[in-house]
Amino acid sequence: MVSSVDLSVMTEANLIKATSSPVTQKTIASDLRLLGITDGDVLVVHSSLRSMGWVVGGASAVVNALLDAVGDKGTVTMPSHSGDWSDPSGWGNPPVPQEWWAQIREERPTYDPYETPLREMGAVAENFLLRRATLRSGHPLYSHMANGLLAELITKSHPLDDSFGDSSPLGRLYELDAKVVLIGVGHGQNTSLHLAEARAMWPGKAKVEFESKVSVDGEDLRVKWMADDVDADDFDQLGLVLDSSDLVVRGRVGQSSTRVARMRELVDVAIPWFATNR
Repeated sequence: MVSSVDLSVMTEANLIKATSSPVTQKTIASDLRLLGITDGDVLVVHSSLRSMGWVVGGASAVVNALLDAVGDKGTVTMPSHSGDWSDPSGWGNPPVPQEWWAQIREERPTYDPYETPLREMGAVAENFLLRRATLRSGHPLYSHMANGLLAELITKSHPLDDSFGDSSPLGRLYELDAKVVLIGVGHGQNTSLHLAEARAMWPGKAKVEFESKVSVDGEDLRVKWMADDVDADDFDQLGLVLDSSDLVVRGRVGQSSTRVARMRELVDVAIPWFATNR
């Protein structure tokens, strides 16, 4: 199985050898339908391209298949985070020298939804952003992108101080009864759980200061704001609880272990879990 090897060091030749048969746009769409994805669905997708095996057409085929699976009345969304646009004083993977911080803050380009690169979001997300119909929200650190019937509704506003809360794209996806699709990744990458984190309360829950460079009324400005101190370190632990419930449908997309669940149900379980375990 492709998922049993170190994908980060696997060459394309080895990936081909580890793939039992070619994975295609048609087979991916078929696999998604077997997992319950249907016309009109709204999806929140996280994926690992290599985990699927060798895909004919690569990331482009995966994005095409996702759009095919939901049809003209559906919408596909993905997180599009850009950690390089955060304040460099908080960088740890890797850090940069302190004497660089001021220059980075001053000379880094202003956030732009269609020019600012994604950071560590994967090849499928990168291809998704290339699509002319894909819209991306205006948050310089934690944007979300969408393509389909409800793309504008989902991405139209994204307050700096509510990165993942009720007034963010995640809040609207919750109201739209979106489905979370995790292809080759676990709940540690499940951005939807940040909405539960935003809603939950626990002792010591804190807000921290963020800083980035954005355009305000046509003027490029460095701005600061206060928002929740987000932390996904315990998402995998929470994922064990979610996976042991009947909320998560398990199956495969290509050779990739895949989970599908309703976002509302995951968030509603996660809120009391955070309150108890943090």
